Amino acid sequence: MNSLPKQINYKVVIIGYGRVGRFFKSLLQGIPRVQVVIKTREQKIYPHADLYLICVQDQQIPLVVNELAVHEQSSTFSVAHCSGFTSLSILDSLKNIGCQAAVLHPVAPITFETKSADNMVMDALGDEGLMKIFEYWCSEWGARFVRVTEAQKKSIHIAAVMSCNYLMVLYGHVQRYLKEQGMESIEVANMLKGMMGSSLEQVDLQSVEQALTGPIIRGDISTIVQHLNLLKEEEQLLDLYRSLGTSTLDLIDHFSEKPLDKAFVEMRDLFK
Repeated sequence: MNSLPKQINYKVVIIGYGRVGRFFKSLLQGIPRVQVVIKTREQKIYPHADLYLICVQDQQIPLVVNELAVHEQSSTFSVAHCSGFTSLSILDSLKNIGCQAAVLHPVAPITFETKSADNMVMDALGDEGLMKIFEYWCSEWGARFVRVTEAQKKSIHIAAVMSCNYLMVLYGHVQRYLKEQGMESIEVANMLKGMMGSSLEQVDLQSVEQALTGPIIRGDISTIVQHLNLLKEEEQLLDLYRSLGTSTLDLIDHFSEKPLDKAFVEMRDLFK
C-alpha cells in the first residue's frame, strides 16, 4: 500500500515499557518520520502525541484511558491498545471526545529479546484511519496485517495462549521429567527441539490427521498402559498425560481413519 504522506511527522507515545512496549519501540524506530517517546510511570503529565499506544497490562488499561480522557493538547490525538483480549470498547470514552481508536495486537510470544516482526501476524480492528497506518507499518516490518472482528480477536488470543504459552508449559514439564531421569540438559534440549520442531514442520506439509503419530492413533493399548505405569510416581505429569490423551481421543474421533471402537473405549477408560 502507499506510505504516509512525506510531509507528515507522526509522534507516537508508548505507554508501558515492558516486553510489548520495548518491542513496538524497536519496530517504530525503523519507520520514516515517526518519532517514538516513552511515557514513564514517573511522568505525571502525558507528552503530546498523534498516537498513544497503550502497552500496559490489561488490568491497567482503564486507568490509562481515564488519564487520557482528561489529557489536554491543542491537536486531536488517536489511541490504540495492544491487548489480545481486552475489547476495543474500553476506549469508548476517548472516542466520545473525538479520538480515533483501535487495537493492534501481535499474535506471537513477545520476550525482551524480540526485535523483529518478520512474518508475524498482527490482528487489528478499529477506526479506518488507524487501520491504514497500521497496515502500512506492518508492511514495513514484514508482518502480516489481519483485520478481525471483536469475537475473532478474542478467539485468536485463546488460541495463542494454548498454542504458545501452553506449549512452553508442556516443554517445561517434559524437560524436567527427562532431567530427573539423569539426562544432561543439552541432550534434553536437543531432543525436545528435534521432536517438537519436526512435529510442527509436518503440519506445514500435511493435515493434522495425516501428521499425528503415536500410540493413541495406532490404538496401541499395551504401550499406553506401560506409559501410565511408569508415570505412577509422577502425579502431575500423569494427570497431564491422561488429560492430553483424552483430548487426543476427542480430536481423532472426527478423523476418517481411527482405531477400532473397542480400542477407543479401552483408551478412554485408561485415561480416566
